Amino acid sequence: MSAITAVFAVDCGESQFEFHPNWSRHEQMSAIKNGCGDELFAHFVPGGCFIKGFAHESKMTPFKRNPPQLWPGLFDSVPNAFAHSLNEPAFDIPATTFVIWRLTSDDGWSTSEIEHSDND
Repeated sequence: MSAITAVFAVDCGESQFEFHPNWSRHEQMSAIKNGCGDELFAHFVPGGCFIKGFAHESKMTPFKRNPPQLWPGLFDSVPNAFAHSLNEPAFDIPATTFVIWRLTSDDGWSTSEIEHSDND
């Protein structure tokens, strides 16, 4: 938690941390919100861990487009093991700038292949 606090240390507001060891029968959830609008959710399911975040100053924010749109390809490679994570209302999926996941069988963390142009 100290490392996360250092990453989210800003003068905007009070950081909020949550951990729900019994999010559902076989799931856990943790969250951090920095008081400025940035947030990160970690969803632990039997198949692995799914992390969803929103950075309000990111060039990938859906709110830089009208109407708001998720960055193209952001969720294209998310495994089916995290389908429930993508439909969890508490995670505010329409406000997402990054996703990272790791299946229990994986050797490392993964993201979708997304493209950036010089104008993004």
